[in-house]
Amino acid sequence: MKRIFTLLLLTLASVSLMADVVEKTYYFNNPKVNTKGMQQTISFNTTMPNGKAGEPVLPYQALNLLLPPGHEAVRISFEGYDETLLPGYFKLIPAQFSRPLSDPGIPVIIENEEVFRSMEAYPVEAVGHLSTQFMNGFGFAQSVFTPVKYIPAKGEITYYKKVVIRIETRETTKGRNALQNISSSETVRKNCLRTAQNPELVDSYPVRRTSSTDYQILIITPQSFTTQIEALAQLYLPRGMKTQITTTQFIESNMSGIDMPEKIRNYIIQQYQQHNIEHVVLGGDVEYVAYRGFYCHVQSSSVYEDNDIPSDLYYSALDGNWNTNGNNLWGEIGEDDLLPEISVGRMSFSNSTELAAMLNKTTRYQNQPILGELRNPLLAGENLYYNPDTWGSDYLELLLGTHSDNGYTTTGIPDNHNIVKLYDEISTWSASDLMNTINSGRNFIHHVGHANDSYVMKLSNWDITNANFSGVNGITHNFPVVYTHGCICGAFDVNDCIAEKMVSIENFASVFVGNSRYGWFNEGQTEGPSAHMHREFVDAMFTDSLNRAGRAHTESKIETAPWVNAPGQWEEGALRWCFYDCNVLGDPAMAIWTNEPISIATSYPASIATGTAQFEVTVTTGDEPAKGLTAALLRNGILYGTGITNMNGVATVVIDPLITEPGDAQLVISGYNCLPTYYPVSFVAGESPYVVYHSHTLIDVTGNNNGQPDFGETISLSITLQNLGLGEAQNVTATISSTDPYVTITDEVENYGTIEAGGLASVENGFAFQISDQVPDNHIISFTLTAVSNETWLSGFTITTFAPVIEAGEALVDDGAGNGIPDPGEMFNLNIELINSGHCLSLPVTATLTCSSSYINGTEWLAGPVSIDLLSSQEVLFENIQASAQTPIGTPISFLLSLSQGNPSSVILEQEYIFVIGQVSEDFESGDFSKHPWVNGGSAAWTTSQTDPFEGSYCAKSGLISDNQSTSLSVNYEVLASDSIRFCYKVSSEPGYDFLRFYVDNIKQGEWSGIYGWNYIAFPVTAGNHTFKWAYEKDISVSGGTDAAWIDNIIFPPVDLNTGIGQPANFFADMVVYPNPASGIITINTGIQTSSTLRLSITDLTGKSIYLRNTVALSGIFNVDISWLKPGIYFISISDNNTIKTRKLIIE
Repeated sequence: MKRIFTLLLLTLASVSLMADVVEKTYYFNNPKVNTKGMQQTISFNTTMPNGKAGEPVLPYQALNLLLPPGHEAVRISFEGYDETLLPGYFKLIPAQFSRPLSDPGIPVIIENEEVFRSMEAYPVEAVGHLSTQFMNGFGFAQSVFTPVKYIPAKGEITYYKKVVIRIETRETTKGRNALQNISSSETVRKNCLRTAQNPELVDSYPVRRTSSTDYQILIITPQSFTTQIEALAQLYLPRGMKTQITTTQFIESNMSGIDMPEKIRNYIIQQYQQHNIEHVVLGGDVEYVAYRGFYCHVQSSSVYEDNDIPSDLYYSALDGNWNTNGNNLWGEIGEDDLLPEISVGRMSFSNSTELAAMLNKTTRYQNQPILGELRNPLLAGENLYYNPDTWGSDYLELLLGTHSDNGYTTTGIPDNHNIVKLYDEISTWSASDLMNTINSGRNFIHHVGHANDSYVMKLSNWDITNANFSGVNGITHNFPVVYTHGCICGAFDVNDCIAEKMVSIENFASVFVGNSRYGWFNEGQTEGPSAHMHREFVDAMFTDSLNRAGRAHTESKIETAPWVNAPGQWEEGALRWCFYDCNVLGDPAMAIWTNEPISIATSYPASIATGTAQFEVTVTTGDEPAKGLTAALLRNGILYGTGITNMNGVATVVIDPLITEPGDAQLVISGYNCLPTYYPVSFVAGESPYVVYHSHTLIDVTGNNNGQPDFGETISLSITLQNLGLGEAQNVTATISSTDPYVTITDEVENYGTIEAGGLASVENGFAFQISDQVPDNHIISFTLTAVSNETWLSGFTITTFAPVIEAGEALVDDGAGNGIPDPGEMFNLNIELINSGHCLSLPVTATLTCSSSYINGTEWLAGPVSIDLLSSQEVLFENIQASAQTPIGTPISFLLSLSQGNPSSVILEQEYIFVIGQVSEDFESGDFSKHPWVNGGSAAWTTSQTDPFEGSYCAKSGLISDNQSTSLSVNYEVLASDSIRFCYKVSSEPGYDFLRFYVDNIKQGEWSGIYGWNYIAFPVTAGNHTFKWAYEKDISVSGGTDAAWIDNIIFPPVDLNTGIGQPANFFADMVVYPNPASGIITINTGIQTSSTLRLSITDLTGKSIYLRNTVALSGIFNVDISWLKPGIYFISISDNNTIKTRKLIIE
């Protein structure tokens, strides 16, 4: 007997609580036709050209719609109005693949002839991939759509002048969890108003109250560098920014996570949610502060793939975990977070000397800039490609002034700046030319050209010396900022890449922005993945006044995000690649000069009474209000308050904590292109009262009486007030309020009478509020307390509320055979674990299990009700489920678990479980490879062997090969649902040189070398078409052991065995269904030419018939609209009186 391993598939939960619809109308007029040779492109003012490689380039409109708080987008609909014919005959340009800047190959122009000969309207779907992205707690629906319809064979184009987009939304657990990242900072609010195409929804989001414990900059570094890097904290304190330094040792010891990068990220999330941080400095090279390697796949003229792209975006974008399916391919499509919350930069030093150089650069650059050259950019462009000619200068010109090329508008470097251009297009330049130009004083270097890890801007590693860049030492000329499209030059996982050399020597670059892997461009165009983010970076600095290096970088990604997912249900991947691999090396909080410093005049109170809560400052420049500057109040090295000047130049500086002792302080004004300017302030004794919130207690006797605020409870609140002032406060009245959607205040006002100076006063049960039963667990509710006497004082406090978080865990089969697998004809029970990961006891939960498969003996089973304690779990049992004896082996059966609670009952969670009846396995007991469609590859074929199998009589053994050869065994299957593949392996080889390797779709999942006995291993597999390959691969010399590898007892995920559900034995190969996969109209070529009536049926994976139709097709060809089908796998059968034919159909 073979040992059998349990196979269980658990799919993701889908929670549906509340629904809504977001609607937006777009208008398109005055299409522009651009002709290039015999081909054209069509554009509108707000559209960007895009398309699948080889297919027509169409104008696409980006969609960025704010969702209701806590919601995700689940469906998108498109309605076009006023369809208008565009006069003329059009042959639209076919889209081409993006290319790495380091690719030396000759471009191959591709064109999908089938599409361009088609009489069908293109594209089939006007809208692209719909995704939900969260930014600082605000949810955005992102997609693209085209208003254009194109019939290629006729050369006809029509467009809709009006398009209405409707987004169906649902409140989800993910959406509610995202609200924990809510930020109400002025920067975030402005960003949401600027990003959202429906900014009116911004006000529907809860407001997060600021706290005196908030800080802006988190530095993560080893303990040995904390004293030295303290200088960075002191640099930003006068600029109104507090800093916390945390050691990597503390994070490693105190945070949870599967590895150090996850621990670091979890700590950053914690500090963001608790203290509203804005910037993270990763203080150290990768040996000190670990990086996360992302996965990306790009279909260019060949396939480019990397699963270790160094990306500090992992620490910047804080929603989700970037590895949802657990396969360690971080950042796969659908696992991403494309809207980062905070800015991140890596000061990639390896020792204190390099750190000292970096600290000196960011300090001198910001505090002591060399004046008269802060408007001196350098643009360096190389030849990128011939035929078609593609020049870096074409991309760089779009950084100057205002451009709306390629469907988006950016305003960059003003034309009146002292711009120097080194363009190969005009005259070939050399490394010496570049060094001489930089040493003459250039504050920002923009580069488009070729590179690798030791070469960029025609400079090699050996060129990066203090002597070669003696002019840019921060004394003669400023340390410049560098931004490049070049490939791999920012690969900080290499020791040391050229970018790290630039920022770590005493002279030259203060900050470097560039790629850790490939940069990408489109030959013959001015739009490309790297160029898009570069334009948005410059626009962020000059238009949005976001000139801190990390913040401009973050903004460039936010503005680019809608285009990362493809216009169709495909994605080339190049923009995603750049999105991942473009990083900031240097101080992310460093403010980049975009002009010479402004001169300011400040009006402020030189003397302030102790106990004063706030005061106003007015700042002007050239007699005009100075907007967006920071006013900071410092005393004895402590930051007591900040304010930001409004459009009138007025800032309100809120003092927290209050200053109650007389003495001297400093007011510091700084900001965008403004050097810190210091003003003296004196605090003098005052006699005014100042009443604020001090503390509170609460009781929940009408709820579960556990002393904590839980979902659905009515809370009585006792609040203590404190008079921090120096005078008595009389007839004090206090009112509490909140804008949080999860709280209703039922008793908001209380009279406190007289509170003496420095005294406390409280009223027992003076206030009350009701908590929504939909409140998320660990949700922080912010309250404002308004105290009124002769004056009015505002203060605030928060209360953390708790709720159960119910999830469905593992489902285990309790069956007669005891193998944990439901077999044909077998009666079994299902034990499903219900988990409460929340911090509150749940209401009673009733569990319902349903199944629509005709192979299962029932349709519904009940369990419960059960109440689940906080942070615990409980099993529910569903008994006497039986699979029909006629169920084909390998048939996946879907069960839907529904959890409901309340009176009246409502569904709180639905989760699908899919079990495979029997087991799709390979034990090689046939003595050959006939059980599955195995394919041998390499220099020798695998064989079956009876020598020491894992169990039974046979196993598979690698073919006999020589040095520098390989032998592989592979099989391709359509995986019906996400699960895992499991197998036993054994290897006997030269250790460290000859390997047994396992691949899924040619991506290595594991490798083993040396001498191993039998081992068992499993790897996750997603749904879809996959090739599983085992290969024994040898290097150029030497053998070891038996020089072979063995595998046995493979257990596949649920796969289509092509003998499936409802499929008759007389399966014919001449019936064609296309396109397949499909999402709209399919064409069926039955191969049956008859005037008889044909019967068409479509069945799902359960064997249930969901569509029947009788039709006559004289040619044997007809169309069927399947747009109503949900994504999944189906079977189409066509029959007449004599023949039945069946084909599998995949719906996207």
